[in-house]
Parts: sequence; structure tokens; C-alpha cells
Amino acid sequence: MPNLTNLKEIKKLVDNSKNPFFLFDEDCDGLCSYLLFKRYCKKGNGRVVKDSPIVKKRYASIVNKYKADLVVVLDKPIIEQEFVDNCKCKVVWIDHHPIVDIKNIVYFNPKFENPNAQGATTYLAYKCVGGDKWVATIGCVADFYMPDFIRDVKKEYDLFSNNKDIEELIYNSKLGEIIKILSFLLKYPAEEVMDFCNILEDVKNPFEILNFEGRCEVLKKEFFKINKQYEDLLKKALVDMKKDGKLLWFVYPDQKISFSSLLSSFLKYSTGEKVVLLGRDDGKYIKGSLRSISMDLRPIVKRALENLNDAHGGGHKNACGFGVRRDDFDRFLERVKEEVNKQ
Repeated sequence: MPNLTNLKEIKKLVDNSKNPFFLFDEDCDGLCSYLLFKRYCKKGNGRVVKDSPIVKKRYASIVNKYKADLVVVLDKPIIEQEFVDNCKCKVVWIDHHPIVDIKNIVYFNPKFENPNAQGATTYLAYKCVGGDKWVATIGCVADFYMPDFIRDVKKEYDLFSNNKDIEELIYNSKLGEIIKILSFLLKYPAEEVMDFCNILEDVKNPFEILNFEGRCEVLKKEFFKINKQYEDLLKKALVDMKKDGKLLWFVYPDQKISFSSLLSSFLKYSTGEKVVLLGRDDGKYIKGSLRSISMDLRPIVKRALENLNDAHGGGHKNACGFGVRRDDFDRFLERVKEEVNKQ
């Protein structure tokens, strides 16, 4: 059984640690959670966990290499037991995804108290160590969660237009532009992402990121490189995507960078379709994302994956990921269509 704890106890562990190590997810929620902790404690090291929702055994060797006396995992939905067993220090996990059965770990997840709890890991990080509310707001809003302190940020910074809902805020405001910048910088290899994080740790206000000011000036060229690839793929999606009842779907050839999550969310917003599915085809495997306006995607994905070998999927109510063998994708897609269109 995990050692269930509260955020005050986690803060004590971080305060008493001399050399903490932070592992975080490759989205804005994970990044901003990490930045809040790192900006607070000003010690230790970190690493973004890319290309998999799982913190695998191999990350234990990275933690041990840095001789960490505490490791804090942020916003990763799954941790392998072998990772915990091979770390030479205490492992803390702060997360808001479905609860996982794991041993010998200090675990905080609001779903232990309330299975229907919604939120973002950045919100939990802010409640744990505090910090700049604008940093916390970026991570929360990027994860489709409106924090209770957002009014304070609105009063201090001109980042918001007259947004009717959170999607308007993400796709039609200055705050949303910052989310896009950070999301695209996270597409780089892990070593480069950590270089970007070193810059972001010292940012004094959100406009340094928005306008690429000060040390953030070096991020401008890197952002526009990724943005060009994204815009090209968006144009292709708008031409080639297919519609089957309530489902809009598009599969694109493999490339070095995956935009499935970001693009599926934007297409759901811009087209108003009930459900959007995007997949990236590498010739052997298709990984992708599903997004919905109001449907609960979790049972749909679970049903669609039944009896498919080497397949995985799941996530939040309105946002799920999936991975299936290329030979099984047609079966998977037909099941998704059936489940979506009968609701």
C-alpha cells in the first residue's frame, strides 16, 4: 500500500531535503508544477518525462546518478513499481489522475478523498509550496481547470480578454499564447527542455515569456520552428479530416514531433464537433488523442481497446490518449464510432 499523505507533509519533506529531484510530465501542467517547486526551493535538479505516460524503471538510474535524497513525481498518471524499488531515496508522487495501486511511495491524490475530484497538478503544487499565481494559473488553465485565485491574476496582469469559457481563454487570449509557447517548447528533446526550464525559473513576469524579453529572447527562434510544423499539420488536417456522425477524425504520418493532443483539442474547439480523434501513424503503431465537448471518453476508449493486443489508453473524462497496433486501428476506430454515435 502507498503511504497516503497531505501537502503540508510533502512541503516538509522538500524543505528538509538537501538535493531533491523532480520528474514531471511533458505538458504545461507538469511544467508549471515543476517550476513552482523549483522556484520555491531553489535546489536540486529535474527531468521532464517524455514520450510515455509511465515513469519507468530506467528513470531510477537518472535519479540515483544525481545522488538525490528525495524524488518528487509530478503529474504522471502511472509509475512503475520497479522505478520506486530501484530509487535509493524516498519517492513522493503528486497527481490528479485515476488512482494507481503502488507500494512504498508517499502519495498525494485528491481522488483518495473524493473519486470525482477535478483539478490540475499545478493547483496542488501551488497549495503545497505557493509561489507566483500567474505561473500556477498557466498550468491550471492549460489543463482546463480554472483556479480559485484567477481573479487576482486578472487584476495584476493584462492577459485576459472577455472570455466566455476556459476554451476561449486558451485559444483567444494572451494567457493562451503563453500556454502555446510553453507547450511547443516542451516538444524539444528532454535535455533542451531542461535548458529552457533554467531560463523559466528566473522569469519575473508573464510578459517576459509572451514577448520573448530578457533571457527568454533565446526561446523565440525555438518556438517559431515548432509553430511552423504545427501550422502545416493543421492545414493538412483541415483538408483531410473525415467526419462520421458525431466523430471527426484524422490520422497523419509519423514525424519527430507529436501534435495529436494539442491539435485534437484545438479542432474540438474550432469545429464544435462532439468528439475529435487524432492519430500519428509510424507504420507499426498508431498513437493519438481523443477530445470531447461533453461525452465521457473513458468508457468509450475502454470498450474500443477490448481484446486488442499491445494496446493502451485512458485519461480524463473529456480527454484521453490511446495507442494501438496499426493492424488493429480499423477495429479500434469502428468501435469508437459506434460508441460515440449511439450516445
